[in-house]
Amino acid sequence: MKTAFRWFIFSVSHVEDFHGRAGRVEVWSFVFFQCIFLALAAGIDLLFTGFPIVLPIYAALTSIPSVLLFIRRLHDCGYSGWWVFPAIVPPICFFVMC
Repeated sequence: MKTAFRWFIFSVSHVEDFHGRAGRVEVWSFVFFQCIFLALAAGIDLLFTGFPIVLPIYAALTSIPSVLLFIRRLHDCGYSGWWVFPAIVPPICFFVMC
């Protein structure tokens, strides 16, 4: 668990690096801790504020590192990083899926 959290910190701290590669362990560690922290932020919002304050702030702060991580993962799989674009823009994603 300690190593997985180190991968999460590594992913978040390498915001400027979108030319490299990201392995499976790095991506799944990031997704695991991202889900935990999103659930904690939602719980904090429900228990203390009653309306969303913490969750949108956390989601906004981690949106760029998560997109850049998945760009690096696409590079590791041998694909262009531009394939993350249809997932970011919902109308294009809908068009691609149709």
